[in-house]
Amino acid sequence: MGSGWYLGPVGACREIPAPVRGLEVGRELIGAEAISLGGTRTLYRRAQPRSWALSWPTLSEDELTYLRLVGLGLIGSPARLIDPMVRNLLPVQVATGGSYRRDTSRFLITGGSTMSWVAVADPPTAVPVRGAISWVRATTAAATLTGGDVADRVPLVGRKVRLGIWARGTAIAVSPAADAYNAAGSAATTTGTAATLHVTEWRYLAVDLTPAADRVSAVPVLSAANGQAASTVQTTGWQLAFCDRPAEQPQDWTEGGGAPEVLAGSELTARYERWQRHRYALLLRERRV
Repeated sequence: MGSGWYLGPVGACREIPAPVRGLEVGRELIGAEAISLGGTRTLYRRAQPRSWALSWPTLSEDELTYLRLVGLGLIGSPARLIDPMVRNLLPVQVATGGSYRRDTSRFLITGGSTMSWVAVADPPTAVPVRGAISWVRATTAAATLTGGDVADRVPLVGRKVRLGIWARGTAIAVSPAADAYNAAGSAATTTGTAATLHVTEWRYLAVDLTPAADRVSAVPVLSAANGQAASTVQTTGWQLAFCDRPAEQPQDWTEGGGAPEVLAGSELTARYERWQRHRYALLLRERRV
């Protein structure tokens, strides 16, 4: 099995050598901390983008070439990093049902629908977040709720993935689906088995996608077929995960962030370690959270 680390634009991600163990993955707070006159602390958090301090102690020049191209800005952009230490490839905002920003940003709807973010006191046991997307269909026409915009499409790199979604609401049948895109932006949909929702009990919906050779990216979808009654659905705990990770279950939810857009080149260090062996360090910063 390879390193599991991939870097590059969607459709052209390359597997890169595994960086040294113990690499630092920091988070920068976009927000502020305030202290009231009574001594109460309040944290105003808008986002916390990450940075990856990748380094390699002994690379051959052939192994180093692509990494240098990344660092010098010579590959296509925006670049995506697939971090094998993070199971859920979806953005945190999508994975947590809008709870990261407490709004509906990054979600898209079709078919006479509206949506809002709502606080939830009893989320799924496996997904202990503070809220969910409330999807309101005021029609019996077919409708979809998509987790992610064009920039959020997850690189597939030829590997099978599993989509998982938690949902509850009006007792209608809904289906999990994955829209898989080719390089030209044309989608092919893989739809899972429909399940009837319960008003209070959360249901887990899942579908596996084995991408065809020309499919380079995917986004998760929750759909209601034509003829289903008007409804209100709450949904959270979205996940898209590779199915071939050893000793792990792709249905076990984590908070997301496994395939972010990144910027490279602000800090590069190189050293000729010994004959034909190079030490190299590359700092990647999360571009969009």
